[in-house]
Amino acid sequence: MRKISPYITEKSVDLAKQGKFTLKVDFNATRDEIRSLVKKYYLVNPISINIIKGKYLHSTKHRKQFNDRGVKKALVHLEKGKMIPGFEFETEDKKSKQAKKIDKNKAKKIKETKDVKTS
Repeated sequence: MRKISPYITEKSVDLAKQGKFTLKVDFNATRDEIRSLVKKYYLVNPISINIIKGKYLHSTKHRKQFNDRGVKKALVHLEKGKMIPGFEFETEDKKSKQAKKIDKNKAKKIKETKDVKTS
C-alpha cells in the first residue's frame, strides 16, 4: 500500500493558494497511482501531477556508509476552489474581518469600563 501525506512548507503554502498542492509520496509511486490515491483519500480530481524526486542522502554511522533516498514529492494541480485538507490558510479578507471584530469587541469593553468608573 502506497503512502501519501501533505508536505507543508512556506513555499508549499504559497503554491496552495494558487491551487497547487505538494504531497509527499512513496519513492516508487507512479503518476497513475498518485492520481488514484488523491481521488481515494482526498475526494478531489487532480487536473495534472508533476513529480519532484529528491536527491540521495549519504551518511556515515560507525564507519558504515548508508545511502538513503530523498523525499519524492508530487505537485498536484486542482480545479479552482478545490482544496486538500491540511493546507488550510487564512486569506487577507478573513484576517481583516477578524481584526474588525476584535476592534469592535475592544471598543465595547472600553465603553463598559468607562461607564463603571463614572457611576
